[in-house]
Amino acid sequence: MTVRRILKNWSTIISGNLVASALSFAAIIVATRTLSIQEFGLLTLIESYYFLVGGIVALNTDQAVFRYGTETLRHLGLPAYAGLLKYLYRADLAVGCCAATLALIGILLFKDYFLGNDVDTTWAAIYCVVLATTCLGVPVATLRMSQKFGYVIMRDVLSAGCRLCVATVLLLMDGTLSQFLIGWMVAELLGNFLLHVMAWREFKTQAIIMAGRGADAEAFDCPGLWSTIFHTNLSLALRVMIERLDILIIGAIGGPAAAGIVRIAKNFSAILVRQCDAAQHAIFPDLAKLWTDGNIAAFKKLIRDVLFVMLAVAFTILVVISIMADPLIANLFGEQYLEAKNPMIIMTLAGLLTSLGNIYFPAFLSMGQSLQLLKISIGVTIVFFVALVPAFLWLGPLGASTSHLLRAVLWLTALHILTSTYLRYVAAPAE
Repeated sequence: MTVRRILKNWSTIISGNLVASALSFAAIIVATRTLSIQEFGLLTLIESYYFLVGGIVALNTDQAVFRYGTETLRHLGLPAYAGLLKYLYRADLAVGCCAATLALIGILLFKDYFLGNDVDTTWAAIYCVVLATTCLGVPVATLRMSQKFGYVIMRDVLSAGCRLCVATVLLLMDGTLSQFLIGWMVAELLGNFLLHVMAWREFKTQAIIMAGRGADAEAFDCPGLWSTIFHTNLSLALRVMIERLDILIIGAIGGPAAAGIVRIAKNFSAILVRQCDAAQHAIFPDLAKLWTDGNIAAFKKLIRDVLFVMLAVAFTILVVISIMADPLIANLFGEQYLEAKNPMIIMTLAGLLTSLGNIYFPAFLSMGQSLQLLKISIGVTIVFFVALVPAFLWLGPLGASTSHLLRAVLWLTALHILTSTYLRYVAAPAE
């Protein structure tokens, strides 16, 4: 268990993320050149709604597999581990269907607030049905626990590449909003299908039979499984609300154009911030194993070493994006989006601080402290949304980005203090 291996996994995720982010970023650039600010804002609102509902309703069972799969495989053997995967996989599928249904109902209820015509409403509704295929928790966890991080990244690369191809064709055809929605839907479906295929190949390699009668919860003996899933999912749902719900609120207050400006600011910074955020996915399997083995000293050292590396990366990213923001926005998106410059810089700082805090996220889950994580998430989310509306009314998109910065500072500070306190006074005797 070395930092070198962690860095190797992290570099795999980063390289894939860079490709996927660059492709997605290019697709957004093409979309802004094809659609008007109003139409691009509507596309942003629909996409944000899709990911918001999916993020809130999804089970995120990959976190539970990391937490309990390691213990189950080690202490109860492969049959119990296979039973756990099958149980969670089917739960994921059921929840994915529920998410698609809820998203469809929401589109039909609130179409008059955001959508312009019946054609856009129809394709937005069909787009949301794709949520039924997003039961990706168990496939993602299985591949990452097998150290096959590249397979997970392939899904994002395929989906992003498909979006860029569609956007390029629509640029030449002077495409419409509905056509962009169709392209985005196809891209999402292809990516999800690829990940399921890769996961099933891994199930076969490990002699895990996923077909047939489902396993009972007692077969793998994981007390606290659903409470952990509930706490983790609520924490992640709050993060998704911060990432997506603010776009919908801004769109409702300031209109689609304002939502498009904020989207540009967030996506421009996210293409770099996402590389730092990948670290938490790279270290989660190893943190879970270290905690299960009772190796507290290595557990703390791993967190500390990764944080030092991320601090250097974060500082470099912030300097580069601060210098290059103005010319990049003007040349890539057009001068009509220059208002996104300062919000983008602040969003980048907020995202980097959040990524540093997110390193503690898998640590909390590995230690079984999902409830404490939930309390922190609720607190910072409340502060964020209380600050968002007045800040946006006062400063516009700049105010929205400032709210993200406030939330990031609180998130990093709270997680650092509580993790250090827990390890000092509770875990230290185990050493």
